[in-house]
Amino acid sequence: MAAPIFNLQLTRSTESAQWRQPPAAKGPDLTLFINRFTDSQPDREERSAVCAAGLFTLGMSLISANIDFHMNRRQIFVGRTRPGSMHISSPGDEIRVVKTGATDLYYMFVPVPLVAEVLADTQPSAIISGVELVQRNDFDPDTRILRLFRALRTASQQPTKWSQLHAEGLSIAIIAALLHQHSNLSFPSGSTDRHGLDVWQVQRVHDYIFENMGQPLMLQDLASVVGLSRMHFARRFLQATGLRPHDYVLRLRIERAQHLLVRTSMPIIDIALHIGFETHSHFAAVFKRFTGHSPTQWRSSR
Repeated sequence: MAAPIFNLQLTRSTESAQWRQPPAAKGPDLTLFINRFTDSQPDREERSAVCAAGLFTLGMSLISANIDFHMNRRQIFVGRTRPGSMHISSPGDEIRVVKTGATDLYYMFVPVPLVAEVLADTQPSAIISGVELVQRNDFDPDTRILRLFRALRTASQQPTKWSQLHAEGLSIAIIAALLHQHSNLSFPSGSTDRHGLDVWQVQRVHDYIFENMGQPLMLQDLASVVGLSRMHFARRFLQATGLRPHDYVLRLRIERAQHLLVRTSMPIIDIALHIGFETHSHFAAVFKRFTGHSPTQWRSSR
């Protein structure tokens, strides 16, 4: 089955006019928008919006906030949200919110066809006609999705070529979690395929990463090596190796750097570029996270 093809756009805004509004799409028809909306003003303010056509809208609070939330002229929640409090709305829903105090939220705008494609990939036997994301418990925190959003925020703060691999995988993981926990579908216990990649598949991916280490590596690139979709590959790779593809790529890059530091006299910046990092500072930070030492310390101690 072909992988879900989508373009990921990460933005940040503070203007009220941009509240719950995705930017104009660029690239493929299926664009997954993620916007961080912050408002540091303590004043009471009322906002209203109609959810964009063709998009499910997920709003998640990053901080506690006092709100009075109405959807389709019905009060859904009044009180203080907590980090991880979330709400899902459908295309065309009318939203009105009165907030008091500062707010900091993530909004994810998910194309309806993309939801169906991720479902078809993760649950090939599922009936996907009419699948919808729905709110299970209004504004209850979802700690798993909050962790994924926080990881995605970290990836977006490091806009390097390799971080796109991490961001893609996290985005798909968020959609999959929404399908399993916040949709109109029911999934039997153990319905998810838990079979990891075969040994030969892991080796083929390993060899591809090693041979293309200096180039940007996208999740689609790795999945294509073994003929799987991105979502299916990411899940089965984790089951087989215990690592997400992004972390596995980083580990191989650092292992290669250790070899070059000891066996060659290449300048450290050249090693960083050779294995796919764009700056010396980023390479040094990741190297120290994996080894506990800076590249210079590692080289001088060997």
